[in-house]
Amino acid sequence: MSETLSAHIREGLQRAKEHWRIGGRPKRVSDTAVKKVITLPAADAAKILGLSERHYCRRRDRLETPKQRAARMKKEAPPRRVKVDTVLGIPAGMTNAEAAKHLGIAISTLVRRRRLIELAIKEKPSAGQ
Repeated sequence: MSETLSAHIREGLQRAKEHWRIGGRPKRVSDTAVKKVITLPAADAAKILGLSERHYCRRRDRLETPKQRAARMKKEAPPRRVKVDTVLGIPAGMTNAEAAKHLGIAISTLVRRRRLIELAIKEKPSAGQ
């Protein structure tokens, strides 16, 4: 009995493989969302995507090419890091110039961070799906 059962299971898995239905748990966050926040520090990117920092780093490392990884490793830490909570907590009435001056960063950095956060939030699927 067990031999026929395992044979049926193997046949079913083989058939599924032929039709590109391998199975497995669906990804919580798409690869495109991970690629969009890859330039942010790992802690911030993980928080935006709703993943643990370790899980985010594993996904990032799998998506990066060796050349990208070498460039990331060479990069020096920016003089002032601004956390996601800080960028999200800026009052709505404050202009980009005022907010950047208040945080001690360049306006372009602030705008880029905001854009990355907005894109990542849009990409993140809702919990019901």
